[in-house]
Amino acid sequence: MILVGRYLSPFVRRVGISLALTGLKFERLVLSTVADREKLLEITPIGRVPALILGKGKTAEVLVDSTAMLDHIDQKAGRKALTPAKGAARRRVIGLTFLAIGTAEKAIAASYEKTRRPPEKVHQPLLDHLESQVTGGLEALNAITAKPYLAGAKLTQADVTTAVVFGYIKRSAPHLVPAGRYKRLEAHAKRMEKLPAFQACQPEQL
Repeated sequence: MILVGRYLSPFVRRVGISLALTGLKFERLVLSTVADREKLLEITPIGRVPALILGKGKTAEVLVDSTAMLDHIDQKAGRKALTPAKGAARRRVIGLTFLAIGTAEKAIAASYEKTRRPPEKVHQPLLDHLESQVTGGLEALNAITAKPYLAGAKLTQADVTTAVVFGYIKRSAPHLVPAGRYKRLEAHAKRMEKLPAFQACQPEQL
């Protein structure tokens, strides 16, 4: 397997960490959606990251969404899968994971509104709305009291994605995560970042 993209992206990083946690071997192809757009378009027609290349040559298959990649990883990982196979436990993990992902998507949209437009064209009401959605997601995640992990006794994809998303927002929009506001999330992210899998997938320097 070849994981395409930079760990600056929370979507790429959660896939890399999941591969490391499950012990699946993979290679990296570090491409940027901006600087390496033409190379990415040779891999995926929409030029987005992450991409996960399965196999080699003309028979290679390319997955282009991190959720699809994580599903494939869980199937390959067997007992080490990070999402339960069925029942209430599966719904719980998926629900928390998508809450975190939705929060990340709104944070990215807010960032684009500020950084991809000329200052005079930033739509402040939209930016305020997006940032309020980020805050809502963070508050909901911070309210989780399950122990020792977010979904109970076992480390799951909910833990991985939530920690990755919190770290991304802390780096990209620190004004949305002032120190001490989200104490449970801070503690959770700090704990996860100490794991070897997280250490092995550190975001690149800009």
